[in-house]
Formats: sequence, C-alpha cells, structure tokens
Amino acid sequence: VVILTVLRRSAAVVDRSGRARLLTTLSMIGPPLVRPATLQALAPETLTVLLSAAVLIFVVAGKLSLGRSFGLMPANRGIISTGLYGFVRHPIYVGYLITHVAFVTANPLATNLGVLLIADAALLMRAVCEEQTLARDPTYREYLQKVRWRMVPGLF
Repeated sequence: VVILTVLRRSAAVVDRSGRARLLTTLSMIGPPLVRPATLQALAPETLTVLLSAAVLIFVVAGKLSLGRSFGLMPANRGIISTGLYGFVRHPIYVGYLITHVAFVTANPLATNLGVLLIADAALLMRAVCEEQTLARDPTYREYLQKVRWRMVPGLF
C-alpha cells in the first residue's frame, strides 16, 4: 500500500470535501480498533482463517489491478476497467467486507461488530462518493454502463 501510494499517478480530480475526508477516515480507522475475543467463535477457526487468507489474495489482486491509480481519497487517477474491475466496481472493498465478517465470526464481540458496522457503512458511502468523483469523466460513465454492480453482481 505504501509503495502504491508513493508511486501513484497524479490525480486529475480529487474530492477533498469534508464528507470524503470523514468517510475515508471512518472506513480506515475501524479495522485497527477491533480486538481478539476469548469467547467461542461462531465458526471453526480453520474456516475463518482460510476465508480471510483467500480474500487477502483477492484484495492484493485488486490493488495490483489498480496499480498506480491506487489512492485513499476519492480521486481520478485514471479509469481502471480490467482485472477484477471488469466484474465489479469496488473489488477491494468487497474483500474488506468479507474479511470483516470473517473476523467478527471468529471474534464475536459486540464492540467488534459495532466498530466494523460503522467502518463498513462509511466504506459503502465512500464507494458512492468515489463514483460521484469519477463520474465526471466520460470514460468512467461508459464503464458504469459495462460494469453495473458496485460490489455484488445482481445485488449491489
């Protein structure tokens, strides 16, 4: 992530609004606040670990697909429509959400659930904010017609 951030392209447009800053911050600070639980997990550890590992590979593939277009704030650093972005518009976020479900399943604390619900709600709103920024570009508007789903084909 650090390498992608350092090597990223200059942005044609960046959303530096208070809303974009708040959503980005909330979606990023939630995951480091969760804690391991001593309670019984809701699913076998093997399942949650394997799911998390598989999804980590998915997230890394999404970041590699973005390449130099990676950034934290909503911005247009070039429209990416290949790789995982040919299937859904926010594959990295899909990976984060699945990992969060796996973590709460393995560490079922109310605080973990609450923190991740807030962070993930911000993440979903951040995705919409990013799309509003990118939709200023006609290439992205064409992409929206080709890749209809934000995260889950047929659902969202």
